[in-house]
Amino acid sequence: MNEYEKQAKDFLKATSTTLKIEFEGYKSHFVDEEQKRNVYKVTLTNQRGEYVFKFGDSINNYEKCLKPTTYDVLACLSGYEPEDYKDFCDSYGYEAEENKSEEIYHLVLKEWEGLTQIFTLEELELLSEVV
Repeated sequence: MNEYEKQAKDFLKATSTTLKIEFEGYKSHFVDEEQKRNVYKVTLTNQRGEYVFKFGDSINNYEKCLKPTTYDVLACLSGYEPEDYKDFCDSYGYEAEENKSEEIYHLVLKEWEGLTQIFTLEELELLSEVV
């Protein structure tokens, strides 16, 4: 097990969280994406509840017939509350006028809300350290 995977598994252990990854299909995942990839349903469960979301794996993993690791999934989650829309666009290089950027911003907000239902702010800080 490499150091990245160890960090991810240590986070799950420290937060008494289980991770379930279920294959859903080979399809488009991101907003306006034409490229297909393996998409999974991911469920994080702990004593505070359950958070379910879709995970679009890397095209590299698809080409190499690899399944996503615990690290692959957790490293994609944000351990920080999203900024306001304008700051979000500035930080991630989006144009504020693009409809796509607003849709992505709202998806990030939804992710944050889901994560705060099952993790404390201290635990989310730990999540942000899974890099």
